[in-house]
Amino acid sequence: MADLEVPMKAEEALRSMMKADALKKCRDFCKDYAECSRDRTVSVIWACSDQFSALNSCLKTHTTKEVLEDYKKKWVADGRPYQYVDKAPEKPPK
Repeated sequence: MADLEVPMKAEEALRSMMKADALKKCRDFCKDYAECSRDRTVSVIWACSDQFSALNSCLKTHTTKEVLEDYKKKWVADGRPYQYVDKAPEKPPK
């Protein structure tokens, strides 16, 4: 199936929403990584690699191309509402 075509500005906004939602869904992994990295500098690389891998895995699960397509489908199904986009409608109102 081909990707759903939406305006670039809308896709950027939808991608930002997807990333924000992914961070919310991975909140526990974020907290674990933040806790591990507290008071560390260079050692965070090896000391927190398990927490980083878990966080990264969670984020990858929630930010796939398929997930973005679901956001696009919902946006189209909702009638392409402009609150997702920081610009005026593409077609002038009648």
